[in-house]
Amino acid sequence: MQFRQKMPNFWQYRQSFLAVFFISAVILGIIYPYYAVSKTTQLIYDQSSVIKPIPYEAREIKNLEEKFANYNFQLEAILAGYRTVPRLLPDRVPDGFAEIQDVAKRKTLFMQFLLPIILQANEEIQKNRTKVKRIRARADNALPISDEDIVWLAQLSQKYRTSSGDFAALLHRMDVLPVSLVMAQAAIESGWGSSRFAREGNALYGQWTTARYAGLAPLQRDQDKSHKIRVFSTPLAAVRSYIFNINTYPAYKKLRHIRAYLRNRRPNGAKGYELAMGLKAYSEKGMDYVALVLDVIRQNRLEAFHSATLDNNLSL
Repeated sequence: MQFRQKMPNFWQYRQSFLAVFFISAVILGIIYPYYAVSKTTQLIYDQSSVIKPIPYEAREIKNLEEKFANYNFQLEAILAGYRTVPRLLPDRVPDGFAEIQDVAKRKTLFMQFLLPIILQANEEIQKNRTKVKRIRARADNALPISDEDIVWLAQLSQKYRTSSGDFAALLHRMDVLPVSLVMAQAAIESGWGSSRFAREGNALYGQWTTARYAGLAPLQRDQDKSHKIRVFSTPLAAVRSYIFNINTYPAYKKLRHIRAYLRNRRPNGAKGYELAMGLKAYSEKGMDYVALVLDVIRQNRLEAFHSATLDNNLSL
């Protein structure tokens, strides 16, 4: 739905102001680097009614185990249908996943570590979607929209590379991803948290970068290659970046179309195995990579996380 096309007569007198504002927003996007906008999350994410997470230091595996025990966070309970997950937010990927010889234990700890982070990232997106829909409803009903909301919407449109006021395009791109899919790819790309990139740079998804972002050079990189694996300040930053990549990169257009189709026909949206077909371009392995993602989802019962939610009572 195009905001300008649907603009009621009541809003005609503000057209000049909006035109000047959106031109200014574009100019600001040129003056300030794009990455600065995406990093300024307090301007992008709707902070209304935000429940603060519980940050903790995650230097070693024992830090995870202690924190999970303190909040009685048991993965088997989630897999069995208990939906509530504590809002635990680690500051890094801990050392020690590779040293856990018991594969089942390593996987369990990794999923406990990552599940609250994925839910946090999805919750941020869902809050933004709710706010965008509220602004669209006001526009459709000729109700005033605050200058603050206009600025916020322009920044969000710039970030997601959609036309200012194109609510439909923005909501199509800015959407949550199934926990099972996000979890499965992190497990594959980081070796269940054991890779060098995960340990040294919180890089859970093997995202490539060049000179724009800080990165770690692969030890076995071909001599004619110059790419690095992008590093992140926190695991949450890595998950946010991965979801944003899926939501905006042209190679995942098919995935976004499948997601939108299923969202319109199912209250809880798409599941991981349904969107995996849109990941063919994520790896040089193509459909073999898609099959691997599906295997990880199935073998580790990751679809059981589909209804998991963050606890609204446990916070700082």
